[in-house]
Amino acid sequence: MREPGLLPPDQPPTAPTSAGAPASPSAPSPNATSPNATSPNATSQGAATLAAVNKADRRGNGWLALGAILALVAVGAGAFAAHGLRARLTPDMLAVFETGARYQMYHALALVACGLAAPRLQPRLLTWAAVLFVVGIVLFSGSLYALTLSGLRGLGIITPFGGTAWLVAWFLLALACRPGARR
Repeated sequence: MREPGLLPPDQPPTAPTSAGAPASPSAPSPNATSPNATSPNATSQGAATLAAVNKADRRGNGWLALGAILALVAVGAGAFAAHGLRARLTPDMLAVFETGARYQMYHALALVACGLAAPRLQPRLLTWAAVLFVVGIVLFSGSLYALTLSGLRGLGIITPFGGTAWLVAWFLLALACRPGARR
């Protein structure tokens, strides 16, 4: 004699009903395949789409984190300029350093925006835009920081390359936002 509530060995378990009681043995299990079930091909397409979205989320999280770190550095650079460099630099050189920090912050926030938009926008264009935002920060802001701290005026020749990287990055971001460029 079997215990009450146990199924015979040849009967598959069933999912509980909404009331918490087991479903009747004739009710189809949620894992059963039926003529209306999703085909294996559709399931693999869904899995591929989910994998692509997960990859975009991971890439977006990376851009988001890098943007946050670069924004943190920009705030630190601004504070350093206001409190540590004011007595050491001429007003003109201090303004140059502050310009580097200000533009770094703008483009760190653009990188954060790239991270937030990654799951929704065309990945190749968005990735190139994000990379060029970082390159622009290094070349533009980095050259301004180095110029003011070292006094080597020749470093100013690098600054326009950073600005150009930013112009291209903004253009690519605009292209990635076009309706036809979306995933």
